[in-house]
Amino acid sequence: MLLSGMYRLNSEFEVTMYDYTVSNSDEVELIAEEISEEYGEKIKVTTLGDIMKSVKTISDLSGVIVLIVYIISIIFVLVVAYMVCSKVFFRERKDFGIYKAFGFTSTNLRMQFVLRFLIVAVIGSTIGTILSVIFSKKVIGLVLKMMGITNFNANYSVMGIVGPILLLSLGFGLSSLIISRKIKKVNTRMLIVE
Repeated sequence: MLLSGMYRLNSEFEVTMYDYTVSNSDEVELIAEEISEEYGEKIKVTTLGDIMKSVKTISDLSGVIVLIVYIISIIFVLVVAYMVCSKVFFRERKDFGIYKAFGFTSTNLRMQFVLRFLIVAVIGSTIGTILSVIFSKKVIGLVLKMMGITNFNANYSVMGIVGPILLLSLGFGLSSLIISRKIKKVNTRMLIVE
């Protein structure tokens, strides 16, 4: 905004910050020190180097936040996958006994159980990732616009797209493999009792 426009909005407005461009960038620190010595507490001098240090700190913190989100996501995926696999196994325990009575081995049944969850996890996470790539920029952009951030750019990397698919598939595969160990304990005698 031009200064004349600001005075039209607020006639008592005072300029409290000035930006200067120095032709020789090697002398910036020296000039900043001289101004600070001359004016002391009256003026606060900030160089572009100081601002870049702050930006780097914010960038490093955002990297840590992303890492924390991934760790929480991994824990969440493992817990949910374990619960879902346990529930499915409990419901199909009789079926596994019947399959064993027909001659299926525990290894065959375990692999079938794991494969079923892997296929569903790959398909579901692929669909979710595709929807995220299509809609996340628009949705996050709208939310950030309400907060005053008008320019949001979502950059997708190969690992950013493939990573969630692998994470979900691995979580469900590992959980179903752990749960499928219980198939060994399923006995055909259980069917006779029931």
